[in-house]
Amino acid sequence: VDVASVLSERIFGAPLKARYSASDQSLLGRRVDLEDEGTQPVILLLSRAAELIFTPEQGKTVELYPMFEYAWLPPEQRRRASWQPTVI
Repeated sequence: VDVASVLSERIFGAPLKARYSASDQSLLGRRVDLEDEGTQPVILLLSRAAELIFTPEQGKTVELYPMFEYAWLPPEQRRRASWQPTVI
């Protein structure tokens, strides 16, 4: 959502309207609620952001285990995880 918001700002001159909140059930510890006003193609922005982040190639896979490992750790131990999330 952060990357899609940057794309939205660049293309449409306004970031995505999103509310973030903490969540123990979310993979990276935060929940995102998008406000849908129908003025921006949110799905296309999110799809493009996923392509930029994961750079998928035909016949190859994206390894997500490090991200799940990070999410499974108690919050106080996450700084020692082998993988750290990056905000773009």
